Amino acid sequence: MDYLEKKTPNGITLKVLFKKWNFLAFDKSGGAIYADEEQTKYLHKIPVIFFLIKNIQIEKSSESPIHFFRVVNDEIVIPYTDLRDRKRKYLFIKTNKMIDTIPVIIKIFNELAFLVRKKEAEFDPDYIFIDSNITSDDVLIIKKRFPDVIITLTNNGSGKSDEDKDSEGRKNRRAVEELDTKNLNIMSNNPVFLAKVHLRWMAFSKVNQLLLDFDISPLEAEYILKFIESMLERSEESEELKKNQSKLKDLFESFQFYINLLNKKNDEIKEMITKVNDQMTLVSYNTLVAKLKSFQQMEEDQLVFTEYENLLFERKEQIQDQ
Repeated sequence: MDYLEKKTPNGITLKVLFKKWNFLAFDKSGGAIYADEEQTKYLHKIPVIFFLIKNIQIEKSSESPIHFFRVVNDEIVIPYTDLRDRKRKYLFIKTNKMIDTIPVIIKIFNELAFLVRKKEAEFDPDYIFIDSNITSDDVLIIKKRFPDVIITLTNNGSGKSDEDKDSEGRKNRRAVEELDTKNLNIMSNNPVFLAKVHLRWMAFSKVNQLLLDFDISPLEAEYILKFIESMLERSEESEELKKNQSKLKDLFESFQFYINLLNKKNDEIKEMITKVNDQMTLVSYNTLVAKLKSFQQMEEDQLVFTEYENLLFERKEQIQDQ
């Protein structure tokens, strides 16, 4: 069969199309539920979630990779069993779908090698849940294989049990991001991983600090820049992101400036310096130039970075005179 139909508790009809792994949704009167806010698309993408976690079990009623999960308060609720203590627990993923049940593709991997193989990972995941025994190098391998995936640390069963679910308010659960950010540097020394988590918590100063605390490679910086760019693209749709739009733009500029420095893009660097209109940005740029200047081995490169320092000083005086 090429499709599967399911009626949700609220009377919505879901029609899952297996060939392209999309689905259609129809309300009680048979009208199509659009997949986008512009109301131009009928086909909804089925979310794909990978688990790189041992000792979990997610029940389903058939051999199909499709699971059907409830959507409550704009979150997909994923129940699972932690096989270590046999407790039923839950993970949560934000969604903007106006339906009460959603089809999801779930794949569980016991080994990283199987996850990153193309023949094993037939679907590109939207989310990957990992536990705390996954190293920062493993995370980087995953990001190279799936650049756009959202990786979330679950600490191997840190989801909520039934008892926890009853006793704690939803306000204390920020989707699956229940992570103690104070301990992030203990959990991972990978700047890409840390940036992703800090961005979810809107901890922009911590993301900026990564530029000073780590020797971030051009590839790693590009990954982080992509995360920031994605948040900016969604800022008109989210009040929280819209509120922080200027901070995101500043962060975007800092990482772009850093990447240009690493790649020695002279024209782009000079252009960015001439566009600066505030002292704080100049200080930030100057710190990055000083840091990377100390890594330059060739005298010629040292002189180029000295020129950048001079340009920043000149721009500082121009702003003061305005």
